[in-house]
Amino acid sequence: MSRILSDYAEVTKLSPTLHNDSSSGNYQKNNTTLSEEILGLQKLYKKHIKDDERFSQERREFEQRCAEIQNQTEEDLSHTAALLIQINEVEQMTDTVLAHINVDKVVVTQVRQEIVSGSLESMS
Repeated sequence: MSRILSDYAEVTKLSPTLHNDSSSGNYQKNNTTLSEEILGLQKLYKKHIKDDERFSQERREFEQRCAEIQNQTEEDLSHTAALLIQINEVEQMTDTVLAHINVDKVVVTQVRQEIVSGSLESMS
C-alpha cells in the first residue's frame, strides 16, 4: 500500500493541479491533468498487479524449492541413520572377530607351551 501511495505522490508531483480553478479558466487544463493523472495511476496499478503476480509466482517457486530441500534432507537423514546402524553392526562384528583372534592367540600360546614343555620332558 505504501508503494502505491509513493507512486501516487510521484505522479502528483508531475502534475500538481488537482483543483478546479474556473475563475482563471483553468477548468479544461485541470480536467485534462486529472485525466492524465488517472491514466498514470491506472498504469501504475496495472504494473503493481503484474509485480504482485510475479512476486506471488516467485514465492510459490521458493516454497516449492524449500519443500523439495526439506524432503531431500529427510531422505538424507534416513539414509544416514541406516548407515549408522550398519556401521554399528560392523563394529560389533569386528569386536567379535578380534575377540576370537585373541582367544586363538591364547590357544596357540598354550599349545606352544605344551609342545615346548612336552619336548623338554621327553628330552629329560
